[in-house]
Amino acid sequence: MKRHGAALGAVALALSTLVMGISPAGARDATSHLPMHLKGQSPMSVEDQPDYTTLVQSLRSIGMNDASFTAVHVEGKQVTLYRASAENAAAQLEGYYAVAKAVGVQLVLAQAILTEQEISQLDTLVGQKLKELDAAGVNVSMYGMTDGYDKPYVISYQPGSKPVLDSVVASFQSFGKGTVRFEEGGVVPLGRNADTNPFYGGSANHGTNGLLDGGGPSLCTNGFQTQNPSSLTFYTITAWHCNNERDPRFWSSYSGAGGAFEGSVTTNDPARDAAFINLSHSGHSGRPIIFDGGFGDDTLLKTVTGVTTMDGASLMCTSGATSGAVCDIIDGLPTTIVTRNAYSGATASVKVQILINENETAMVAGGDSGGIVFTNADNNTHAFAVGMIDAGLTSWKVPCPPGVENRAPGKVTCYSRAAAVEIQPMLEAHNLVAFGF
Repeated sequence: MKRHGAALGAVALALSTLVMGISPAGARDATSHLPMHLKGQSPMSVEDQPDYTTLVQSLRSIGMNDASFTAVHVEGKQVTLYRASAENAAAQLEGYYAVAKAVGVQLVLAQAILTEQEISQLDTLVGQKLKELDAAGVNVSMYGMTDGYDKPYVISYQPGSKPVLDSVVASFQSFGKGTVRFEEGGVVPLGRNADTNPFYGGSANHGTNGLLDGGGPSLCTNGFQTQNPSSLTFYTITAWHCNNERDPRFWSSYSGAGGAFEGSVTTNDPARDAAFINLSHSGHSGRPIIFDGGFGDDTLLKTVTGVTTMDGASLMCTSGATSGAVCDIIDGLPTTIVTRNAYSGATASVKVQILINENETAMVAGGDSGGIVFTNADNNTHAFAVGMIDAGLTSWKVPCPPGVENRAPGKVTCYSRAAAVEIQPMLEAHNLVAFGF
């Protein structure tokens, strides 16, 4: 039988190098509950919104023949086209404007520092030099056009790293002085209380003992439930950095001990920071259902009826085991983060989208890794799968809501910005579906 709203227990929460001890929280104060229908949930179905995905693809197809093309960024009904040259390529610009006009959106031209090709070359260069930088004491945590296409390419490194030598900075300035900047900053990996078969997205999970920092189990979040349409095998997705590859078993519990046994990870995808817990091998099944309540509300559920991409215009929600569901989320720029497995210390470069809480309040916290990103559809009655919560941005720490901070007073850290991996390419790569079963 399905259980909801189990009490919290003692748990060691460890994500990457973070270990958090959580004391029993006791009964929850009803005043900490969020409204049943969270602020910012759009009553408009995804199908009713402009087709920004097709628009962006059309603009990018023109950009393939434009040597100055950098990127297309959607925000609301304004579409910004970034080019790294002030020179007007008349033919391309005419095509850009015609495509935007055809779907009734405003196209704005903006100056970029680097072209798309140059950004790609820098991504490759940083990836090649990660081990070299790590050996020099510079622990890279994130790299890409983090501050915007009109700002330098940013290589962020973890606090406590050694100073970056001028010679190292110079080795990345192949496209001109000032095009690349090193700065201190980073990301922190992010683990509902107790769930049983069939498991739902947004519930808590914990792995096995053996964390590098503390020895206890990881505490993360079950992502979207999926199925292979050929073998009919059920999987739940969680974050690879939460998985002990030497003993990849997971249980559904926020206590860090006990709980219903979910299964073992049988497939890892470090490049997407994803691990796939095989539910069928342990006699379980999955359901395309997610926890959609705010912190303290473990009963509000929603069925996943589709998959969509981040388009820069639709409001989204996140749902993690620690923070519950939070809405008014928009996506920012794509970037790359370096995630570190909490057990082995192995690293992987992961392409992500930055998520922004428009209210500048808490969105994610430690323990939300592997959680879900979704949009509301059909007048808030269903959800479309969008992505997986990956990490919190350390430069965007904010106060935690009352209920969340009490999980471990003084130890839970909350963030208003996060990194997330898009779900659609992940599903396609592993021949999985996230709805319809």
